[in-house]
Amino acid sequence: MKEEHVCLICLGSNSNATFHLSRARNMLYSMFPDIHWGEATETEAEGDHTGLPPYLNQLALFHSSLDIAELKTKLKQIEKINGRTANSKDSGLIPLDIDLLVYDKQLLKPQDFKKRYMQLLIRDFTSFPPDLLKNA
Repeated sequence: MKEEHVCLICLGSNSNATFHLSRARNMLYSMFPDIHWGEATETEAEGDHTGLPPYLNQLALFHSSLDIAELKTKLKQIEKINGRTANSKDSGLIPLDIDLLVYDKQLLKPQDFKKRYMQLLIRDFTSFPPDLLKNA
């Protein structure tokens, strides 16, 4: 039996966001049937892209037997299916962004947990194990 890894991801979109998040949720659910979703939350763009449409963000927690490289590849494939291109970031219009934040007890993007939108998402995500954030 393969080892199951605890994974936390954040989905975000500011381009046809409801459609892209719904489509991504369906794809992720088919791959990870135990996936648990936080509330979708609308937030303003940060940094260089202020003035763009707001983002719809959502956290998800699931278990996967994929190694970290395989998982990241699968998440990138879902982004591309939803219209994400290399130029999306430059334009500031993001059909879908999926960030792998936690893989087992490894914080992959600790700086993201300091962002305002992430604090809102985590606060309402009751299934998130709080001990994973102690090093963030």
